[in-house]
Amino acid sequence: MELTIDETVFAQQQSYMTELGTGIVDWAGWSEAMARTPGAETVLIELDEAADPVAALRAGKAVAQQWTSAP
Repeated sequence: MELTIDETVFAQQQSYMTELGTGIVDWAGWSEAMARTPGAETVLIELDEAADPVAALRAGKAVAQQWTSAP
């Protein structure tokens, strides 16, 4: 896939995006790998677009808390 970075970038990537926790990520593997990195105590949730951003961030936080020791 060739990705052109312009005003259509979100639309180009949309088919590869899903709400956090509903995709195909190996969360156990991710958590184990992240625990061994500098800054492991930092969890960053990126939200590109959501109909209800507050609900999406809360859901993302719940996923992160399930697989990390994040508060």
